[in-house]
Amino acid sequence: MFHITLLWGDFRFRWTQCQLETLRHCPLQKISSTLQDLPKDLNETYERILRNIPEKRWEFAHRIFQFLTVSFRQLRIEELGEVFVIYVDADPTRIPKFLPDCRHQNPEAVVQSACPSLVAVVDVHSDRVAQFSHFSVQEFLVSKFLEDSQDLSKYHVSPPSAHAFFARACLCVLFFFFFLNSEFIVHCLHNKTLQCYENTT
Repeated sequence: MFHITLLWGDFRFRWTQCQLETLRHCPLQKISSTLQDLPKDLNETYERILRNIPEKRWEFAHRIFQFLTVSFRQLRIEELGEVFVIYVDADPTRIPKFLPDCRHQNPEAVVQSACPSLVAVVDVHSDRVAQFSHFSVQEFLVSKFLEDSQDLSKYHVSPPSAHAFFARACLCVLFFFFFLNSEFIVHCLHNKTLQCYENTT
């Protein structure tokens, strides 16, 4: 019972944290109306956050959710930012294309722009590491509730599918580096791109 009480308290704290974040970005003249329309629980809160993700970024946000859900270790922000340089063909059986020229100079900014409030970037030793902002985010993304949503099911994360996508993404990077000279490979490794992840699997 004590554990359940603590867990419920943590969910309430997270709900409060999300509402404060919403109010922080709210114009003063809109605060009163915003307070009257706060979501009643975390599920509704996360639904609203997903609906506010720009249409042009939803696929990248979903890739980020997949990576963070199934990664066996924490991902450096430079590694997670590689989702923006992977071109995925409509055919799910094909290996994606790796487009390093599309790499953003500030991976943290571009990751945060795709899924604000749901992903946090923290300092771990000398690295900036990405993680879900709360364990309830991952629980929501893999939930039956989201899978059955009429308009947000595209954000649902199926662990088997996420593992398959992660594997394809790593393969596309490996194939790309296979055809490059060693000096460029060393450069990419030094900059902690997704190639580093494959070397630790």
